[in-house]
Amino acid sequence: QADDGIRYTSVTGVQTCALPIYIIAGEPLEPLRLLATAARHHMLGNTAEADKVLDMMIEKYSGKADKLIALAYAMRGAPDETLKWLQSAVDSEGPQTLVASWYTPSFNILNGDPRWERMLADAGLSKQQLAAIDFDFTLPE
Repeated sequence: QADDGIRYTSVTGVQTCALPIYIIAGEPLEPLRLLATAARHHMLGNTAEADKVLDMMIEKYSGKADKLIALAYAMRGAPDETLKWLQSAVDSEGPQTLVASWYTPSFNILNGDPRWERMLADAGLSKQQLAAIDFDFTLPE
């Protein structure tokens, strides 16, 4: 626990922190507020509360915020559920939804998973596909 009262933890190999509830309460977008609340409870070890908030998020935002639901599962270190919800996001929003996921630290739990690699390749975002893009240009002087 840090001097500022925020509990720091590393769920996915990335240093994260459980934000104070007053900061989370100020988030105007409910899906993001629910994500932050579920993550906070999970980080603090309040599994029942984290599950309750995640269930509420799924009930209210399934089909509308599937990528955020995937992120909640990624923060828990649950690759199967993460991939399920990412696929749902791709199905409803298109493959472009994976662009930010590719470099979001919480999704690092998927690195090396052949299902993730297939999903990225299907979206044109595999490491090999990105490396093959020709970025030959000249900077203005």
